[in-house]
Amino acid sequence: MPSDPQLPDQQRSGQQLSGKPVSGKPVLDTMVPVALQFRLARLDDVAAIVALVESAYRGDAAREGWTTEADLIGGQRTDAGAVADALAQRGTIDEQLAAQQALTAASANALRLSTARYEQGSDTYLNVLIAQRALYSARQTLVASQLAESINLVTLYAALGGGLNAPATPVGG
Repeated sequence: MPSDPQLPDQQRSGQQLSGKPVSGKPVLDTMVPVALQFRLARLDDVAAIVALVESAYRGDAAREGWTTEADLIGGQRTDAGAVADALAQRGTIDEQLAAQQALTAASANALRLSTARYEQGSDTYLNVLIAQRALYSARQTLVASQLAESINLVTLYAALGGGLNAPATPVGG
């Protein structure tokens, strides 16, 4: 492998940065990817999220050699308060969604049991109708909970600067 003065000594010698030798393969083909761990954002992450988004779109590192949106549109890209509100609401929505999914599953099971009892002659059809109505109601509420979750994601996206509307006057104008 040709020596590249830009690579660290470990990479030029055919070793990974961990110091483990690599036998006969180019360095880029043998590098082990770093395992990333993802988790849902929490309220204590708001400051870091806002700082990351602002630095990516408005920071000096984003401007090096490029015209960025900060050159065209003034102001702050993200709203920390709206990000915190959306994240706080997300926790509540997730709990409501889980509870509603459990209620829908229980209602479906109740309908199945009511139908089986009716078919065996041990129950009236009225109980089947009541179970059907309960299941349909649970499904409607589940759809409403899923809609609330989707609206919350859109709100969070907008709070992070997604779908940013340009102000009436450009920067410097």
